[in-house]
Amino acid sequence: MVCCSGLDVGEYIVNVSVTDGQFTRYADVRLVVEGISQDAVDSSVVVRLDSLSPEEFVSHHMNSFVLALQSELHVRNTAVKVLTTGHRLNSSSSRV
Repeated sequence: MVCCSGLDVGEYIVNVSVTDGQFTRYADVRLVVEGISQDAVDSSVVVRLDSLSPEEFVSHHMNSFVLALQSELHVRNTAVKVLTTGHRLNSSSSRV
């Protein structure tokens, strides 16, 4: 999902449809938009994991990754946020 800038902070319910050409499924998806302070932007890092798809990272590794970062950085539970996962736009073979 790609959204334009300027989306207000809050919780949205988005109706999503997926099709394989023969069957179509519909679902409501909860989307949470959080505000990011300039300090958080200035302290942010980008991590690229070329061997994992975004789906595999989120479903199998993200929670452990966040817990490991929190432990290593000695920060509270809410201090580490994964803001986005997805395919790199400038390369069809690489993933983030």
